[in-house]
Amino acid sequence: MKQQAIERKDYKLPADFKKGWIDSLTSGEYEQIDGAFYEKGCGYCAIGVAIIECLSIDKSFLDGMMTLDQICEKYKIPYADVKIPWGYGSSDRTIADTIDLEDVIMEMNDGDGYSFNQIAEWIEDNVEEMEQ
Repeated sequence: MKQQAIERKDYKLPADFKKGWIDSLTSGEYEQIDGAFYEKGCGYCAIGVAIIECLSIDKSFLDGMMTLDQICEKYKIPYADVKIPWGYGSSDRTIADTIDLEDVIMEMNDGDGYSFNQIAEWIEDNVEEMEQ
């Protein structure tokens, strides 16, 4: 992973989203996988846990999906219109505006082999809470 991404301190999440994500990642309830948000009978990636737990999206919606643009294409959602809570700056940004935090977490989960506990610790240390 690029060192500059790890050292940045301008990632932001709503406080309840951040807490819920960290709590879910460290709960021991989720089997960790890489390469997809969720695979039935296998487990979840760190982003999949956030989408399911913090955004209350049914896991069947994500089964086998590897990227947010795949989800948008499958369900005919305009990619640039999808609002995401992660990133930096305004919570009103869309996926098209910023996906930096998502990219960092995906690389930790899929490329660098970080455990859910390590990812949760990184989120705690490096992601600021946004005012809601």
